[in-house]
Amino acid sequence: MTNIEKNLFERVSKGRDFEITLRTSEYLITEISTSYFTSGRGDLLVHYNESGFLEIAISQGDASKLIGLKCNDIIRVEFK
Repeated sequence: MTNIEKNLFERVSKGRDFEITLRTSEYLITEISTSYFTSGRGDLLVHYNESGFLEIAISQGDASKLIGLKCNDIIRVEFK
């Protein structure tokens, strides 16, 4: 889970396309999923959790184990 709230993300994005980069450019996300199950099994995704924060996940998997994400890792959000 990140510390990025949905209302902040939407206010800053102003509807623009974006890229979310994790640790290195090896992991790049360009859309927000509506749930864990809108992506294929094992796909990397981001979605807003029940608390309204942007969450990085792997559909039916564990992002922290599969791509090595840890607490306090930096992610970058770039708006186009």
